[in-house]
Amino acid sequence: MIFRSAQFQNFRLLRDLRIDFSNDAERKLTVIRAENETGKTTLLTGLQWVLFGEEALPRPATSYRLHPVDWTGRESQIEIEGSLEFEHTYERPTRSGGWTRQTEVYLARRRAVEEVLGDQEWTRRGTELQLYRKTDAGWDRVPGDSQLELKQMLGSNFRELFFTDGDRALSFITSEMSLGDKRKLVQGAIRDMLGFGILKSARTHVERAISEIRSDVRGAGGEDELAVKAREISEVERRIEAAGAAQAEAEADAQRIAVEIDALDTKIEAVLRHGDREELLGQLKAARSAVEKTRAELDRARTEHSELFRRSPLGYAIAEAVVRSAQSHLERLSGEGRLPRSATPILRERLAIGRCICARELPEGSPERAAVQQMVAEQETRSLVDDRLTSLRYAAATAVRELEGGGSWRANLGRIVEQREQIEDRLQAAETEQKRLEAVVDALPDTDVALLRKTHRDFQRTREEALKRRHLSEEKTTQLKAERQRLDGEYQAMVRRSRAAARVRARLQAAEDVRSVLLGAYEAIERDEIPAVSRAMNRYFLDMIGGDPQHTIIQEAAVTENYDIVVYGPMRRILDPDTDLNGASRRALTLAFILALTEVSGVKAPNVIDTPLGMMSPQIKRAAVETAVEHSNQLVLLLTRSEIRDIEDLIDRYAGAAITLSSSAHYPKWLRNDPRREYFAALRCDCTHRQYCAVCERTGDAERSELLRRAS
Repeated sequence: MIFRSAQFQNFRLLRDLRIDFSNDAERKLTVIRAENETGKTTLLTGLQWVLFGEEALPRPATSYRLHPVDWTGRESQIEIEGSLEFEHTYERPTRSGGWTRQTEVYLARRRAVEEVLGDQEWTRRGTELQLYRKTDAGWDRVPGDSQLELKQMLGSNFRELFFTDGDRALSFITSEMSLGDKRKLVQGAIRDMLGFGILKSARTHVERAISEIRSDVRGAGGEDELAVKAREISEVERRIEAAGAAQAEAEADAQRIAVEIDALDTKIEAVLRHGDREELLGQLKAARSAVEKTRAELDRARTEHSELFRRSPLGYAIAEAVVRSAQSHLERLSGEGRLPRSATPILRERLAIGRCICARELPEGSPERAAVQQMVAEQETRSLVDDRLTSLRYAAATAVRELEGGGSWRANLGRIVEQREQIEDRLQAAETEQKRLEAVVDALPDTDVALLRKTHRDFQRTREEALKRRHLSEEKTTQLKAERQRLDGEYQAMVRRSRAAARVRARLQAAEDVRSVLLGAYEAIERDEIPAVSRAMNRYFLDMIGGDPQHTIIQEAAVTENYDIVVYGPMRRILDPDTDLNGASRRALTLAFILALTEVSGVKAPNVIDTPLGMMSPQIKRAAVETAVEHSNQLVLLLTRSEIRDIEDLIDRYAGAAITLSSSAHYPKWLRNDPRREYFAALRCDCTHRQYCAVCERTGDAERSELLRRAS
């Protein structure tokens, strides 16, 4: 697919705008120069709306107004229209076994009507897509489902790969998504681009066929029980499908909102990045990091403090006086020879021999023998207590050593308490500094940071709701699948007992074999194509950032078998794209993934990218443009003047079309000449990246030596 031209009427700021794209195979770059708030993002959204409809609008689509915000016309009903003229080349097999290419021209036109009910109230109806084919006689309406026809031409319905908002270009690696969500987004992009939708449709068809085979048992000998069980299975499968759809919708909502949050973060940074605000932003970032690190340090100290009260030395410390007194007393007994008592066995032996250790005879009935026997009896009655006292002596000695040691419980307690007090003081100071900086930032003139932050919080709450819906749907799906497995087991057991068993088993086996083939195709495509996407992405990414594996920190980028986009540093250490890569490298990584996926999939469609070169150094900016031009089928870049700086010669070399968009709302602050419009609108002129005219001249253009004035 190649874009030829686009036209819009009453689509927000695009009241009456026509864009002509370069369709030159050698100079396939189109540059639309436009500053912030002049219609770039609106144009990107408008092109998606024409091709994909309501689902392409920011969420929730029902609250996204299409008509101009300052509409003051007499008509309360506003007709909104967008159209896109494009070429599409078909490849068809010939009778001789070869392939032939045929290019046709189409026009996609989407219309809607919005009725204004009040200052903040409106309704939308009549959104309709019509697809026309150009013939020698004019434009003929293409019969059938226009949306389906467009999807087949695009080869994918994953619009984020064809239309990229620079502020949202980090959706595949954004920190606002969990690891699982990012994996699903990458997996969805790969599967959609590689044609998994066809396999999924075929698998769904086979699943329905299996359900119908089960239901057909009713006519095979009056097997009513089988028919009832088949209906139960069909009902559970219907509920699984509904729960899966709800889960997918919730996942999509959460992903879209995460991208919006990431874009808001970028906008907040952009608003603050003017003059000394950049230094203030750096201070605020450092203050937040200090608060987080100090909080983590305090949490560790609290945990250590808590653990201290779970150790045995705590008891020794509490009863220190008693322990020391007992140990002293027991040591005294030991010094007196009263502990431990070990004479009893010797005395027994002497009684058996009949002679005392002093050599005196101990005959039966003698007073001497009676005295020794009395000593044995006394020692036996006290042996149990003596044993306990001996054990207690050793335990008391151990406790005293712990109390007197350098790592004693009291010493540790004092150290932990002092450490916690120091950390809490540092945390209070860090939080005070963070609040002070945030107050200064919020008070900056000409900024809507407070509003952006409120929107950010609202998005966070909405995303939490979406994640909750996804979790509930996921749980329901799991329960229903377990129920289906149980019913399948019962059904199979009934089939084995059925008179129609052979016929049913044969048909079921055939359908299940087809399902296995489709699952195998899934695995084979993923096994072979994911490494191809990974290799291409790594090549493009290193080209963009000027990476040399021998001399740079970034060694390689890859897509893993688990659908993670990862970056490797020295010694194969994984770098976190959210924290270890700068903004330029993160944008380059996402752009490299998009280019790699479109190349490997073989899908040939335009890449329309809004503000892709922000935060890039001149070297990376140039490499990114050259790589994107080389590996795109058609490239449309919407660039600000600052993005164009340092790549003027590349635009001279690659661009087959270049225009400029301005906004009447920028007069007189930034736009020099009065556009003489009573309403806000995007203004188009034919100025290239090296020109300015009475329509687009901005403050400072005349002083820039690289710009030439063009006669209007």
